[in-house]
Amino acid sequence: MDVRTAAIATLLTLCIQSVVLGDEISRMANGVERSQPLVQQKRELSGIVTDAESGSPIKDAILEIFTKIDPKTMVLSNLFASTRTNDSGFYSFTNFLQEPFYIKVSARSYESVYTASPIEPPAGLRELNFQLSKAIRVEGIVYGESKQPLENVIIKYSKSMRADSPFILYSEAITTDQNGRYVIEKAGAGDLNIYALKQGYTIGYKIIRRKPGDADSRVNIMLMRGRQISGKILDIDGEPIKNASVKFVLDNLDLDLPITVANDEGHFSIVIPVNHEGFLIARAPGFADTELRIEAIDEDEKVVVLKRKPVR
Repeated sequence: MDVRTAAIATLLTLCIQSVVLGDEISRMANGVERSQPLVQQKRELSGIVTDAESGSPIKDAILEIFTKIDPKTMVLSNLFASTRTNDSGFYSFTNFLQEPFYIKVSARSYESVYTASPIEPPAGLRELNFQLSKAIRVEGIVYGESKQPLENVIIKYSKSMRADSPFILYSEAITTDQNGRYVIEKAGAGDLNIYALKQGYTIGYKIIRRKPGDADSRVNIMLMRGRQISGKILDIDGEPIKNASVKFVLDNLDLDLPITVANDEGHFSIVIPVNHEGFLIARAPGFADTELRIEAIDEDEKVVVLKRKPVR
């Protein structure tokens, strides 16, 4: 072999070694040893479903993964997966889509709940436990001012939870029958807010407080013919106050009406009884409560100005 041929062979050998060494350095930089294959970390969401009062595991509870929720009705849709708890109340999900999801949990003789916020697909192992309260049946009649039953009234209900609670009571769609009757089959212990809605009427509102073991409840709700009052909540500089609460209190009539909340532009809308007078009461954190008189014939849009509380 002449000198030129030997030099070329040496150069080729060095090039091959350089490629191999570069590949080795790249593997080391990415934390992968050449002798070991890349292992995919297991993804699992699991936990235990228990009785909120006794702490006992709940067998055969149904857990469902949904990927959609209606922001108005809060009804879940697009079911992706479901499973049941075993004798120890244990459940496990190992398959996930690459998008956030909600979990609904239900069991016979218990309330149904779902996660208040969407859950991101777990990157590894994650534990999420649930507690369910025993179901309490609530029924009643929705009627008008002359005591006539009102049919096709939409009934919505929600459970007052702690502000930091990760779960919400799941509310099924309910309407009153021809006799004005409604039935909520699975409402657990705690404070239950019930709303009755019918076009052309005030929004009916009741709150009932129940303890574990309480008997079934009966709650009747009266609706009155309604008219809409709208307006804006502003500060003294004319700037809108978002999320201010507005409530209407009637003169000489004990009727619960729900609170409404102003939007980001400070605008609010509330339905009040026809031919009745009272006060709008507006409040917001950091501001003094303000009352505005509403007469029976008022129809103009209202402007409520709130003054800041003095700094102490």
